[in-house]
Order: sequence, then C-alpha cells, then structure tokens
Amino acid sequence: MNTITKSGLYQNDLGESILITQGVIGYTLVAGKQFLLRYFTSPVTLLKVNAIKVVISGNGMPSRGILIPKSEIIIDWISPNGPSTGIIIRGFAFPKSGTYTIDLSYKDNNLSDLGSTTSYSVSFAPTRDLRIMVVPLIGSAPARNFLFTEAWNIDIDKAMERLGSMFPVRDCVSRGLKHKVAAGIRYEVAKPLEAWPLEVGIPAPDYLTETKAINSQTTTNTDRIDVTILYRPVQPKYSEPPGGIAAYGGITQALPKASCVAGWWAGLSMTAPCFAQEVGHLFGLEPGGSPHFQDINNPMHSKDPSIYDPFAFDFVNKRIYPAPTHFLGDPLNNLGNGAFQGADSVMYNAYDWEYIRQGLMNLNANATGTEINPAVRDVCAFLHLNQIQKTIPIPPNTFVETIGSRADGKIYQWTDHGFVPVVPHGDPYAKFIKQTVNMVLKEFIKSKVDKVYIPVDNKVMEIIDSSYYSLHSGNTDLLRLKGDKKDHHH
Repeated sequence: MNTITKSGLYQNDLGESILITQGVIGYTLVAGKQFLLRYFTSPVTLLKVNAIKVVISGNGMPSRGILIPKSEIIIDWISPNGPSTGIIIRGFAFPKSGTYTIDLSYKDNNLSDLGSTTSYSVSFAPTRDLRIMVVPLIGSAPARNFLFTEAWNIDIDKAMERLGSMFPVRDCVSRGLKHKVAAGIRYEVAKPLEAWPLEVGIPAPDYLTETKAINSQTTTNTDRIDVTILYRPVQPKYSEPPGGIAAYGGITQALPKASCVAGWWAGLSMTAPCFAQEVGHLFGLEPGGSPHFQDINNPMHSKDPSIYDPFAFDFVNKRIYPAPTHFLGDPLNNLGNGAFQGADSVMYNAYDWEYIRQGLMNLNANATGTEINPAVRDVCAFLHLNQIQKTIPIPPNTFVETIGSRADGKIYQWTDHGFVPVVPHGDPYAKFIKQTVNMVLKEFIKSKVDKVYIPVDNKVMEIIDSSYYSLHSGNTDLLRLKGDKKDHHH
C-alpha cells in the first residue's frame, strides 16, 4: 500500500481496513504526536486476540518493539466498518519527521500469531511547540469580589491538556517553559491582574509585563512566549456568556495577544474552545481559500459548525467520540454553536489543522520542535501532569503463562495486563521461560529491534521505558537483545 501521510481509513495489501488517526480524518500526520491505529477484523479473530506485537523502524531512528497486552487494546464491536482493535502508539516512537515502517501482528493466548504480519509505511510532517502565557484577570473591588482561586488553575490546566490534543503539536503538556522538556504545549500562568482597575483606583496595568520580561531575555536557548492569553471565567451573577477577541493573523506581531472570557457555562467547559478559537485567529483562521471560509454573519469565522467523522478519537478521554451523531464542533464557528459544544466535543477541521501547523513552523524565536530537539523518550510520564482516569473499561486480569526466573528473582506470569509478579507456587525450582514468551522475544531479535517495551508490574502501557523488558534487576532469564551479554536494570 502507499505511504500514509494523513489521518484516514485505508486498506492494506491484504484488502483489510485500517484506520490511522491523530484525531480527525484528513489531518496531516505530525511527528512526535500519538496516534490511534485501528485494525478491522472478524468477530472470530477479535475473540482470540490476547496481545498485539508492534515493531516500528526506519527514518534513521532506533527500532522499537512493543508487546501490547489485552487490557491496553481498545476493542470495538459496533462502530463503523465492523469489529476492530485499537492501539495507541505514543509519539516518541517517531520523534522527528520522515517515513517509518510499522509491522503489526495479533497474538492469541499462547502468544502465537493470528494470521499474517501486516506492514504500513507512515510519513510524519514536522511541527514546532507552542508556548503560552496565561494572565488571569480579577476584580478585587468588594462589590465584585471576583478573585483568582484554585478552580481557575484547574480550568487552565485542563484547557491546556485539551489544546495539546487539538493542536498539531507533539505529545505532552508542561506547566513551565523549559525547552529541555520536549513538550508540544508549554505554558506559564502569570500573576493575576486587575480587569477593572478603575474600580479599585489604580492605573491600568500592563497585562504583558511577564511576557515582556521573558521575551526580553537574550540568553541562548531561552524559551520565549509565542502567545499571551488574558483569561477570566464568566461571572454568573451577571449572566455573562463566554467570548473572546484576538487580532486576525496577529501571530506576526511582536507580542501576539488574545483575550478569553470562558470557564464553565451552561454545564460546558468553554475555556479550551475559547483558547482554540482566539489562538486560531492569531494564526490567521479562518483564512480566505479555506473551504470553511466564511460565516457571512460572523466574518473571519468558519461557516461550518460541525465536523462529521464517525472515526474521530478523543485522546484526552481515550475514547471514540460518542455515537450516534459523532457531531464535533468546529471551534472557529460561533453562530452554529460549533465552539459551544464544549471542550470535550470540539476539534479543528482538517484544513485549519494543517494551516496552524504551517504557522507553527514559522515560529522562529528560539523555537523548539520535532526537528530541533526531538523527544526520543517519554516526556509525558516524566511530567505526571493532569493524569486523566481511563474511561475505557479495563478487562479483569487472567493468567496465561507462568514465567520462571532465577532463584534470586521474582516469578512472573504473562497476563491480560502484561507481566505480573506472583507468589511462587507449584514447582519451586521453575527456572526457565515458557516457550511462548521465548518465541516472542526471539521474534523481536529477528526483527533487529533496538529496544523492547513490555508492561511489567502493572505499569501503564503506552510505550514504557525500555529497561522494563529485563523484568527485574539483577540476573534474568529473559533473552537479551542482539546477543548483549550485560544484564539490564530498572
């Protein structure tokens, strides 16, 4: 099959359907950003799947082998095009732009192959990180009593996490600008400033004070602020609706700035949609030439309120967007209620996604990104930022294979959740690896992978640290890759 460059539904060389998506069909695939790979298969095969083996290689990067257990496979029986399995592959498996090969095979309860290995050529475009300063606006006059609280902080954090999913940037969101943290969205929250200074008898503050202080630094590699957002929640006692303002195409200004009145409104979280719309305006959305240009009653906004994609995937809540309508609001639409679908139901249209990506590539003030400092390790796990509880039901664990170890090590079992240590039972002299697991590791060696990722001790599996394949510190009976004589440690 041809090289895949965009999110979409494809057929492999065996005539089987697959979906690769970073959110919505038509998105240009960007390097460093996680994607969902759905493989459509028969109900009979779906019932037999116990694990999925993935090998990612090419583009001059270390090859990676991944053994994904059943609990981390998204099994879908009813969505379009029939039953399917879904796996999320994290962006640091393909940290810079270029073409990679992905080999995928199903494994049964014995970790034997279910059918043939399928191969896909996938190409990813470059992107750069977006760095944001959020300036909270308060009203400290007694009559107003509108002050910054921890709820504002939480709202900002969640909005940034959603933007990390919505924007064509690489994985991870970081509160902090450190460029060594290779995160696609990095942000700071400034000291709150008065929105109504006359009410408290002070001069109007300079809302860009902290942005100017950061951007005036001349130290090499010092991060800059790309966008400043003045933010406050709506004031319920005034029945205030959400809204915002930004200069069209203002990203080229010295200090690009947008304003958002958002927060919770009518039961919806509106901060991320507002941030997405106003920052989108700074990048020039909605431009002439776009198929969505323009709402004649709301110029410079999308004329199309909805994006219909039955395969759209929500990477924040780890779910396929709910049926039956699969209605996603376009955040650049107002009058058709596109932006007013709320944070959990808005996505950029495919044209705007690519338009923003090109705008990001023009950020040159000490920019960071996939081609400048590729993220070759799991930055997200390091950050531990805004952990979201999984919404996909996790099946109960069942033991499949017992894995022996040396006398000074643990005894492990291969289960629906990966390798899990157990209290030794049965033969106390069990020392050898079961042939099934031995076979899989030999497959990885034959594939000449450089690193293997296997879940151990219930660690989260979305490509975890490479050292986990050794199972435990010290001596191990697991095969060492490529004949390496050294023991690997956690």
